[in-house]
Amino acid sequence: LPPAVTAGERPLILVPGGEAAGVAPDILALCHGAVYLPMFGNNTSMNVAVATGAAVYLLLRQFR
Repeated sequence: LPPAVTAGERPLILVPGGEAAGVAPDILALCHGAVYLPMFGNNTSMNVAVATGAAVYLLLRQFR
Protein backbone atom coordinates (compact mmCIF):
# COMPACT_ATOMS: atom_id res chain seq x y z
CA LEU A 1 0.00 0.00 0.00
CA PRO A 2 1.15 3.57 -0.61
CA PRO A 3 2.12 5.65 2.41
CA ALA A 4 -0.87 7.28 4.09
CA VAL A 5 -1.37 11.00 4.30
CA THR A 6 -1.56 11.87 7.96
CA ALA A 7 -3.49 14.45 9.93
CA GLY A 8 -1.24 14.75 12.94
CA GLU A 9 -0.60 11.20 14.07
CA ARG A 10 -3.68 9.60 12.45
CA PRO A 11 -3.91 8.39 8.85
CA LEU A 12 -6.23 10.46 6.70
CA ILE A 13 -8.76 8.64 4.53
CA LEU A 14 -11.11 10.34 2.10
CA VAL A 15 -14.49 8.66 1.62
CA PRO A 16 -16.17 10.21 -1.43
CA GLY A 17 -19.94 9.92 -1.56
CA GLY A 18 -22.15 9.26 -4.53
CA GLU A 19 -23.97 12.10 -6.26
CA ALA A 20 -27.47 11.02 -5.24
CA ALA A 21 -27.10 9.35 -1.83
CA GLY A 22 -23.79 10.68 -0.51
CA VAL A 23 -22.07 8.46 2.07
CA ALA A 24 -24.07 5.73 3.79
CA PRO A 25 -24.99 6.68 7.37
CA ASP A 26 -23.20 3.64 8.87
CA ILE A 27 -19.96 4.60 7.09
CA LEU A 28 -20.37 8.28 7.97
CA ALA A 29 -20.74 7.27 11.63
CA LEU A 30 -17.21 5.82 11.50
CA CYS A 31 -15.72 9.10 10.24
CA HIS A 32 -14.14 11.74 12.50
CA GLY A 33 -15.30 14.59 10.29
CA ALA A 34 -17.04 15.51 7.08
CA VAL A 35 -16.39 18.09 4.38
CA TYR A 36 -19.00 19.73 2.21
CA LEU A 37 -17.98 21.37 -1.06
CA PRO A 38 -20.38 24.25 -1.73
CA MET A 39 -21.57 24.86 -5.28
CA PHE A 40 -22.76 28.10 -6.78
CA GLY A 41 -25.31 28.66 -9.51
CA ASN A 42 -27.95 26.17 -10.59
CA ASN A 43 -25.94 23.00 -9.89
CA THR A 44 -27.43 20.47 -7.49
CA SER A 45 -24.71 17.82 -7.71
CA MET A 46 -21.06 17.51 -8.65
CA ASN A 47 -19.48 14.50 -10.33
CA VAL A 48 -17.82 12.40 -7.61
CA ALA A 49 -14.51 12.32 -9.51
CA VAL A 50 -14.45 16.12 -9.78
CA ALA A 51 -15.43 16.54 -6.12
CA THR A 52 -12.71 14.09 -5.01
CA GLY A 53 -10.14 15.89 -7.16
CA ALA A 54 -11.09 19.23 -5.58
CA ALA A 55 -10.87 17.76 -2.08
CA VAL A 56 -7.46 16.17 -2.74
CA TYR A 57 -6.17 19.43 -4.24
CA LEU A 58 -7.29 21.46 -1.21
CA LEU A 59 -5.88 18.83 1.17
CA LEU A 60 -2.48 18.74 -0.51
CA ARG A 61 -2.23 22.55 -0.48
CA GLN A 62 -2.03 22.28 3.32
CA PHE A 63 1.19 20.25 3.05
CA ARG A 64 3.08 22.79 0.93
